[in-house]
Amino acid sequence: LEENDGVLVDVADGTVSSSNDFVDRWSITACGGPHDISLTWDAMMRGLDLDLFLLDSYERVIDSSTMGANEERLTGVNLTAGEALFVEVRAVDTSGVSSLDYDITVSRAD
Repeated sequence: LEENDGVLVDVADGTVSSSNDFVDRWSITACGGPHDISLTWDAMMRGLDLDLFLLDSYERVIDSSTMGANEERLTGVNLTAGEALFVEVRAVDTSGVSSLDYDITVSRAD
């Protein structure tokens, strides 16, 4: 984790920039079953683009969301209990913003 990244209760807070901090990667251990993963950032930052990826322990992409609104979401992703995974945030376009704040939430879908 970088200096300004951290976990607060059930939400991970981080920052990325397409000019100097292209990727953040968060390690999680699944509790099993269907999960929703959401990535959100400030609605005032319209036109800025972040992408969300779920990777397995070998860093292969399992699922992704690259729609480019102010939210990316993976819905109902079936995870195996105890499986080590990575949630990755990629800064596609932060239009010169040196540090774009975002939140990631991983929750059971049932």
